[in-house]
Amino acid sequence: MINPGSKGWVTKYFHLVEKGVIVLELPEQTRPKKMQFIHSVFAETGIVYGYPLSFIFYKNVDSTHWTMDEKMRFLLLECHIFTFLMENKNVFSKEKFIESLYDFYSVHNGHSIPKLFQKFIKEHTKERRLEKILVKRTDISQRPLHKKVWISAMSNAFSFLDVILFDEYLFQRERKAISNYASYAKNTMISVILSANSDGIIQKSEASLFTIFLRSSDLPNKMKKELKDLFINGAKFHDFDLQYLDNWLLKRFILDVSILVVISNHELEVEETQYLLNLVEFLSIPQSELEESLSYAESFLFITEHEVQNFLNSSSYSKIVHSLSKKWSKILHRNKSKIVQEISESKELVHLLLKSKKEKLNEEEKKIVKNQLNDILKSFPALVIFMIPGGSLLLPVLLKILPDFLPSSFRENDVD
Repeated sequence: MINPGSKGWVTKYFHLVEKGVIVLELPEQTRPKKMQFIHSVFAETGIVYGYPLSFIFYKNVDSTHWTMDEKMRFLLLECHIFTFLMENKNVFSKEKFIESLYDFYSVHNGHSIPKLFQKFIKEHTKERRLEKILVKRTDISQRPLHKKVWISAMSNAFSFLDVILFDEYLFQRERKAISNYASYAKNTMISVILSANSDGIIQKSEASLFTIFLRSSDLPNKMKKELKDLFINGAKFHDFDLQYLDNWLLKRFILDVSILVVISNHELEVEETQYLLNLVEFLSIPQSELEESLSYAESFLFITEHEVQNFLNSSSYSKIVHSLSKKWSKILHRNKSKIVQEISESKELVHLLLKSKKEKLNEEEKKIVKNQLNDILKSFPALVIFMIPGGSLLLPVLLKILPDFLPSSFRENDVD
């Protein structure tokens, strides 16, 4: 129905909006604070990690045959639309959105953007021009390959800086907000360097992440050289450009990236945990948001176990998955009796949980489980993460754990 790999897909997207196939309405806001809600939506899509897990508005699109960069350019467009809707109180105007986004990119100071606009003189429509921009901002075809596919795909994580800057541009209505790109990208790279060196040992995967991030950062060569020197010699918190650290979404993005770097190949070490605590204190981020971001990152790695087959033979990845399962298993077992009592009142939920132990649930069954578990878990403060949009990423974890401690009376017909 729509193919982001072919010419005219942006025009087709808005044609589907006009037909009612795609409904551009904000999801229900489940967080009291606006920026936390925005971050939770973006975390669920995977754009903060440069890896497309889901889309925001076009939920039923079949993207099976899309390439990774095609999914990312589609997701980037939807994230920009989401940002536009948030700033315009859920009122969408195609003409106003396209004009705003085109104007935004026309003065974006990304290193490659000016060259792009020199080529657009003969293009007839702004939709087509935007297509080419989105292709350039998410193209990973020329970037280094890595045996861990999500690490390679994370070169798209800098696409999220475009979303952050577009939000600033719409909010401030000033073009100068867009000139922050280089400083935002540099601060993100500083966080990668600090995270890689947090335990005193730079692992191979951490070095790979730094290289991929740097090559995709769209920064001038002089700045890239400075960052390479910092990576070798080590960085300190004072290397951050403090005047460009007042954006809430940017600070959360820096935290998300830092967490993913430190857990990229093993469980958190004591030194790394302390580094993250120091980082949130430095960024004035509440410690509760550190726990939330840890859950997002761990869940992202867990859910990509099925998305990225390259991880299946990775011992380090297995450690991460095991750590995540153990963490949530501990929380669930702590509240075991009450959870079982609540679950026992729903025969359908018990049936689906037991079924999940033997086979993968379909989308409708997952939706039933999610809705019923959300209602049950609302009374457990430790599991409040399930209540936010990104909490659905933890569903695979829950489905793997719960059947194991259901009472034997619920497993009378369970076949090994």
